[in-house]
Amino acid sequence: MKRLQLIVLLSLFSLAVAQKPIIFRDNAKNPKVTIQGNQGFLIPGNGPTAPGSFELTGNVQIQRAIEGAETIMTCGKATGIFFKKNAVTEVDKVRMTEGIHFTQKGKASSVDATGSSADYDIKDSLKEITINGDVKVSFEGTSDGTTTKKDGSKTPNKTNSTMTTTSKSATITFKTVIDDKKKETSEIQTAIVHGPIHMTGVQLIRDADGEKLQKVTARADQMRYTISGDSKNPEVTLEGNLELQNVDATGEVATVEGGDRLVLELNKKNEIIKLKFIAPQGKQVKSTVYRGDTPKKVDEKSKKKNGGA
Repeated sequence: MKRLQLIVLLSLFSLAVAQKPIIFRDNAKNPKVTIQGNQGFLIPGNGPTAPGSFELTGNVQIQRAIEGAETIMTCGKATGIFFKKNAVTEVDKVRMTEGIHFTQKGKASSVDATGSSADYDIKDSLKEITINGDVKVSFEGTSDGTTTKKDGSKTPNKTNSTMTTTSKSATITFKTVIDDKKKETSEIQTAIVHGPIHMTGVQLIRDADGEKLQKVTARADQMRYTISGDSKNPEVTLEGNLELQNVDATGEVATVEGGDRLVLELNKKNEIIKLKFIAPQGKQVKSTVYRGDTPKKVDEKSKKKNGGA
């Protein structure tokens, strides 16, 4: 009997080792969409009216790769559908659990997020992901540029603007568009993140000495991002328990707090080019300038009815 049990166990072990993951590719040679997992099922479909479906567990990965944009979602378990529309394979109604990692890389920016669970859906021309439970999101933009010195000479530099958040939930939307070269690309359109928020970035300063970049950090309860705000430029709006810090080249730190809303206007390089504090009636926006831990100057502003700084 023991010998029989040993043979059965060895057979099951050999079967487990030999088992290959389930993999779907929409094109054998040049796949745009890949769906895979260790176990479960995947049923191919026949167009939008009869989509394919999947339910997979174990090292699940859903990848959509196009030139200029790539979406990767990994988790422990996922269900969803997939279909072809205008000769393009789309993934929709994806429900992910058991720890998720979402990455969206575009030409101008990238988003990296983790959480306990997530829902990914197509809504008209937008793709939307809502992440829940111990959420961490990082938004990063990188571009090559130059810094102008006092003598007029320019030196190359790489600009980064990173917003990192922790929250209970975050909803991010993307849009796929055709660029000037008739190539498909996908970039973030909006994001709503419930805090606490911690953001780091750079502000473009122009003065008599030319242009320079200054480090900026901010904290808030909620963050909203839009690709086109009131200024027609990308904007980040921070709300609740605001605190903003600027650090210049000499190490001097300016802290601004007391408002209930802060609007950051960005340029195409994701540099902050303008910021506006808004305070309600009767509330003051306080600015403190210091070096190290010692305050040097306190300037109270925003005593107007509508506030602002």
